[in-house]
Amino acid sequence: MASSGSSVNTQRIYHGASGSLLVSRKKYADAIAELQEDLANPMSMKLLIIVYSKTRQPDEAASLKKKLLGWKVPSIEEALATSDLLATDTAVAAKR
Repeated sequence: MASSGSSVNTQRIYHGASGSLLVSRKKYADAIAELQEDLANPMSMKLLIIVYSKTRQPDEAASLKKKLLGWKVPSIEEALATSDLLATDTAVAAKR
């Protein structure tokens, strides 16, 4: 399905699904490459933030988190990916 003749969207979705599977198998280094190919999907971005955190890449995680929180393409995926990120930021700010 994701051969070179496939549409860009099909290839992107394939990489996101592959990256998700690799995350579930705790193969974080391999997951990064796959998830980076699906940065048009807020759910893949959220997974990539988690993977960056697990692989001790805080600068990349923070940069991508900022991009995701600034995402303004209304969709179910955007709402799901940002809801807990916003809650975490609010809780941290309240503790300060």
